[in-house]
Parts: sequence; C-alpha cells; structure tokens
Amino acid sequence: MELTIEEAYPFRDRRKLWVVAVGLLLFVAFGCSALGVAAFRRPPPYPPVRHLPWQLALFILWAVYVGLAAVIHCYIHIFLPLTPVTVEKSFRHIGFYFNMVLLGVLAILSLTVINHVGYAIACTCINAVFLAGLLVFWRWIARKYRQVDLP
Repeated sequence: MELTIEEAYPFRDRRKLWVVAVGLLLFVAFGCSALGVAAFRRPPPYPPVRHLPWQLALFILWAVYVGLAAVIHCYIHIFLPLTPVTVEKSFRHIGFYFNMVLLGVLAILSLTVINHVGYAIACTCINAVFLAGLLVFWRWIARKYRQVDLP
C-alpha cells in the first residue's frame, strides 16, 4: 500500500491549505501578468502586427496552463487526501515544474528570438494540447482518488 497525502501530512490544517491555494493563484496571476507586460513592451523595432495575436495567444495559454496546474495541485491537497504521494510528486515535478518551464521557453523564444508566425502558431497548438492533457489528468485523478465523505 502506498503512502497517501493524508498519511504523509497528518497535521495539515485545511484553512492553511486554502490560504496557500489562494496565495499561489494570486502569485501566478500577477506573475504572469507582469511577465506579459514586460515581454510585450519591447523597444523598437516592433514585430509586424500579424505576429502579435499568435504571440499573445501563446503567452495567454502558457499563463492559463500555469494557473490550472496550480489549481490542480491545490485541489489534490485539499480535496483528494487519498492520492498517493508518488502521484502528487510526479505531477508536481513533471506536470507543473517541467512543463511550465518547457512551455515558458517556447513562449519566450517566440517573443524574442524566433519572430515567425508559423512558429508561434505551432507553439500555441502545442500549448493547447498540453492544456487539454492537464484537463484529462485532472478528470482522471478526481475520479480515481475521490473520497466519498469529505471531513
């Protein structure tokens, strides 16, 4: 039998978890907004106007991915105490940290180095696929480790 979150962290207070969840979401929202403002306030020469919608969509999807991953991570800790710690750690390391950095690098390359519409469109589609995968994972984990009687 694997160690669950409830067993690994028996003295966690749900109120503190809610405070961390809200704080993390605010940090992600303001952090992504600040990065967006910094990225799109570049000195001249500005990129052609046809690039900006796709670059903006790519950056917004990256911010949505980071926010949704933070929501899922907090959801696991607050509402799914029967989730094994290994599943939570795997999601945190791969689904949150690794993919956040990977998709962030793709967005930054689109904004700075590679100024091509096709690259921005391809990266936006890749980001959308990762976002869909994150939603599928959330549905799977919520169904698999849902506790019938919440305390």
